[in-house]
Amino acid sequence: CDLSAAVLSDGIFNRVRFSNCRMAGIDLSRAALHNVTFVGCRLDMGNFRFAKLNGVTFEDCTLIESDFQVGELSDVTLSDCTIERAMFDQCKVRNVDARGSELRDIHGWRYLRGLTIDHTQLVSIAPELASDLGLKIQ
Repeated sequence: CDLSAAVLSDGIFNRVRFSNCRMAGIDLSRAALHNVTFVGCRLDMGNFRFAKLNGVTFEDCTLIESDFQVGELSDVTLSDCTIERAMFDQCKVRNVDARGSELRDIHGWRYLRGLTIDHTQLVSIAPELASDLGLKIQ
């Protein structure tokens, strides 16, 4: 399906599966997503501001320039995804697993306390983490 630029703000999604959907620019701000699965979806520039994600899985998705600011992410899995230039400022995160995903130019690392990553991801994101925390490396 093509849900590009769809406005679904304030929506409630329970036990929904989106498969191979084009969702660029989708507006899910203030939405409640419970037990939702996204597989092979393009969620570039997706708006998840103030959204509550619980039991959500993103598998093989692209989330370039997606906005999760002030959202609540609980029991979320990001598996084999490309997450680039995404914003997570002021997010509340609990039990979020991003192992195996590409993480580049993330804004708001300090709000991702509790995020699970693997050791290879740590090496690639170390400069971003240091910059976000104000560390000087010489």
